[in-house]
Amino acid sequence: MNYTIDACGAGQTIKQYLTRGLGLSRRTISLLKYRDRGITVNGEHKTVRYVLCEGDELNLFYEDFENTTNISPSLGEIDVIYEDDVLLCVNKPPFLPMHPSRGGLGDTLAARVVAYMGNPFVFRASTRLDRNTSGVVVVSKDRLVSANMAKLFADRKVDKVYLAIVIGNLKERSGKSGFIDYNIRRQNGSIITREATSATEGEGGKNSPFGASALTRYTVLDSTASHSLVVAYPMTGRTHQLRVHFAAAGYPILGDDLYGQASPVMARQALHACRLSFAHPATGEPLHIFAPLGEDFLEALHACGLKGCEQMGEVKQNA
Repeated sequence: MNYTIDACGAGQTIKQYLTRGLGLSRRTISLLKYRDRGITVNGEHKTVRYVLCEGDELNLFYEDFENTTNISPSLGEIDVIYEDDVLLCVNKPPFLPMHPSRGGLGDTLAARVVAYMGNPFVFRASTRLDRNTSGVVVVSKDRLVSANMAKLFADRKVDKVYLAIVIGNLKERSGKSGFIDYNIRRQNGSIITREATSATEGEGGKNSPFGASALTRYTVLDSTASHSLVVAYPMTGRTHQLRVHFAAAGYPILGDDLYGQASPVMARQALHACRLSFAHPATGEPLHIFAPLGEDFLEALHACGLKGCEQMGEVKQNA
């Protein structure tokens, strides 16, 4: 991967730039140090003590010799919506788990991607979706890109946009748009289920009994007396955040049998990760990844009498 050093990076040692600027771990930096031509500046090998200058061309070469040995490739198809030398973005279908549960067997997104890429390949998903949630998943093709993507998420520099059908007329609650602000914590006795708590109940935090802070912004695209189509923007990234938040607000997601109830209209929760926007981890250029809705979601919209499809172009361009 190539990086052109700007004024902010100038004056830093390579080690400082890799740690502070790119968020690389000590182990990754160590592997680069001892890899032949692992770190070069303007075509010349440099140690991590080298002080960078504005305009320098820093190149990091990391050949990934690891392999996802615990995942058996699956010949199931993947819907590739974007691909380049360092990223693979797919539209994950519903009812497909991200990772194998035991022994690396079974049809999963990881198994399909490994089959698509070919061995040796390490499955490093920068985004994760529940089994029954569809939409954009970003896979990094090597360790360096994965570290860069992780830093973008940690710094909240990735814009996430979801579409959901919720039960009830959400527009009556607070108009066309609003926020849901509840802390989220693990429900007692469960390793899966989360629950919402009041943001003012007590001091929150990752390991706090009052839960971690979570914030969701939403816009209602269309509504009837019984259902609403919403665009949801999770401002934080808590487990099951959107499912928990809408249920806690009194508008559970259609078909969510964990936080609401099963529905004859849709055999899974009506939640779709439709768009991710971020700076490309290698070039810095803006990247917008859009995943079209699946047939089951479109059929549910029709069954609920919702007319949101006309606005999908606007969601794609302006979300």
